[in-house]
Amino acid sequence: NLLSTERAFGSDYKTRKSVNPFIVGVKGTIFFDVTKPKKIIPPPPIVKPTPPPPPPVIPITGKVINIETNQEVPGVAVDMFDLKKNNAKVFSVAKTATGVFNTKLDRKGSYRVTVKAPNYQDYTEEVSNVGDTLMIYIEPFRSTDVFVVRNIYFVFDKKDLIATSNVALDSMANFMKENPGIKFKVEGHTDRRGSAAYNARLSNERAQEVVKALVARGIDESRLTFEGMGASVPLCTDETEECHGMNRRVEFRITDVE
Repeated sequence: NLLSTERAFGSDYKTRKSVNPFIVGVKGTIFFDVTKPKKIIPPPPIVKPTPPPPPPVIPITGKVINIETNQEVPGVAVDMFDLKKNNAKVFSVAKTATGVFNTKLDRKGSYRVTVKAPNYQDYTEEVSNVGDTLMIYIEPFRSTDVFVVRNIYFVFDKKDLIATSNVALDSMANFMKENPGIKFKVEGHTDRRGSAAYNARLSNERAQEVVKALVARGIDESRLTFEGMGASVPLCTDETEECHGMNRRVEFRITDVE
């Protein structure tokens, strides 16, 4: 730095004085940081967790039980469908020797079970979280059960069956073949129009024609009886066509189950 005074460098040259400038040096020290930078450690790679293993497929014992007697039912047909795999069939047996069957199922799966047995009502149920034993209770047919079949038609004022009745008759015949231990009484019913004697005769003749149609389809005649009920057991009492149509019907009443 050059040190001077205002007088030495003043604007009035007459008053200036010669000065000997001098330099003042400053000794300094420079420090350098030579420490190494911290090493950046990259984070560990992301590892996806291993998915849990699929639920184990375990042995399952199924038992088909008569809901009334609590006894196993022999000769049953069982089918099982996987609801999580588009209803794929995963088990089937046409006829068990006893009421017990064995298979393997996913314990956490969901399944639809169907059971058919002669002289028993068809059974369908959806099950899940199956344990070691699957209990299935089915209900037998009883001698008090009645089936109303409405799609059996006759020529007006006659006993003759018309062709549109064949579907219902075929279905009833197949049902009887699947349940050979059941006997039926075919009951004919009319509406309230006409005399009691006329309705009793017409309904009796029509019931007899239904029996003949079933025998022609392979049903043993010894399993069938018939009776004309006329208009004595109406389902409704209104004098409307809808009500008359309900009263005109054929019923199948179970009389015996072997």
